[in-house]
Amino acid sequence: MKIYKIFLVMVMAIGSAVPLIAQEAIGIRVRAFGGLVPWGQHKAASNTILSPSFGATVGVEGLYRLPLRDAIVDVGLGVKFLFERSVTINDALRGYNILPVYATVQLPFYFPNTNNTWQFYLAGRLGYAFFLPDQNYKNVVSAANNTVGGIFYNAGIGVGFTPVDLLLIFAEVAYDGSIADNANNSNRNIEDNRIDVLIGVALQL
Repeated sequence: MKIYKIFLVMVMAIGSAVPLIAQEAIGIRVRAFGGLVPWGQHKAASNTILSPSFGATVGVEGLYRLPLRDAIVDVGLGVKFLFERSVTINDALRGYNILPVYATVQLPFYFPNTNNTWQFYLAGRLGYAFFLPDQNYKNVVSAANNTVGGIFYNAGIGVGFTPVDLLLIFAEVAYDGSIADNANNSNRNIEDNRIDVLIGVALQL
């Protein structure tokens, strides 16, 4: 339950911080999404590449559209939660969760002749990812006892549809990466890379 409490605290923090970006609630877009993690690679403080189990993720973002004249740019903050995945180390499964908190920049492009109802977008995200291993993981990977987390980075491309005003339905494919820093030995960091396939909704406030 501790992990879920952390996630809820992060969501509340994002919700509190987003209005400060825009100085007002008007113009804020809140995105909620979930999806699958069908592929990934994991390095448990070594050069050996492990294949994690199939996974799932959920998240929320708050975006503000910058008032630029010649471009459309959305900026904001986000948090997501990677449900437990496992890797096989020493012939046994070792589980872990990842909780990234990040800033995001998104560039939407509207399809011509659709009255701005269809768009595709590019997204970049950069922040900090908390690495949350279970005790079985810590028992065999000593480096997991010396790290809280590290850098998080993400690049995605998506498509969205606006069926009614102020509502966007979207799908996105993104590449995630995170590096959990080992406080005692930088050569023993824990790395995790993955592909996310997401669907979600965005509401304009």
